[in-house]
Amino acid sequence: MRISVIICAHNEARYLSSCLYSLLAQSRPPEEILVINNASTDATGAVAAQVPGVRVVDEPRKGLVVARETGRHSATGDLLVYIDADCRAPLTWLALVERRFERDPRLLALSGPYRFYDWDWPGGGQLWCRVPGRQALVHGRRDLRRSAGETGRRSVPRPDAPRLVHAGVATPV
Repeated sequence: MRISVIICAHNEARYLSSCLYSLLAQSRPPEEILVINNASTDATGAVAAQVPGVRVVDEPRKGLVVARETGRHSATGDLLVYIDADCRAPLTWLALVERRFERDPRLLALSGPYRFYDWDWPGGGQLWCRVPGRQALVHGRRDLRRSAGETGRRSVPRPDAPRLVHAGVATPV
């Protein structure tokens, strides 16, 4: 299973290298790391270009949705792993994600809880959502009140996942 990691970044030069090196240190490294340089006016593109194995895609139209779509169209993986530039991936994150998708071929999207590295917070429970013929497990805070299709700071959809999940209209189980 090919894994493409996509980082959409607008003026994230200060945080980006920590994120990229956390991806390179994975116990299961990704086949591809893409940084979508989303109309940045700082050194975001230059910082990303200095890290070996990272492909920078310049997207002049500002906006997260535009950047995510550019990443989706530029990626070549079977799994598209989105992570924010100011996040650091836990060492075994991609291995766990891959195992989860291999275990259940009906799984179309996965999102995980995140822990602020500069703020201690206990995290929380799980949400399931159902899409016809498939299911998506969405982990998140216990007090999460958004739809089960919400994408978080780290999300992993299959490239063929219905847009309904990203639009937040999947029905909770």
